[in-house]
Amino acid sequence: MAASHSVDPDGWMVIFNELMARVASRFGRAEPRRAATTYVRGLLADIDRKNCWNLAEHAGLAGPQALQRLLRTAPGMPRSSPMTSGTSLSAGSARTAC
Repeated sequence: MAASHSVDPDGWMVIFNELMARVASRFGRAEPRRAATTYVRGLLADIDRKNCWNLAEHAGLAGPQALQRLLRTAPGMPRSSPMTSGTSLSAGSARTAC
């Protein structure tokens, strides 16, 4: 018998919310917690290009600033990666990094 490919939306949301609750203590304020939730939901969404502009648009935000701020300032976030060509993120490069 083949495995089912359907996903229970309610069950998925329970697991997702539990995951986000586990990392919530990493953020001192509600705004970065909300931005992190929005960011992860966007990464999991069926969006062709995953950048801050598209993720913000998918979430109904006016612009990508909250997601860019999250990536620039969140605790434990790497400051360089192959996606940023080895350059560190700074206030001026956040838009190009995301």
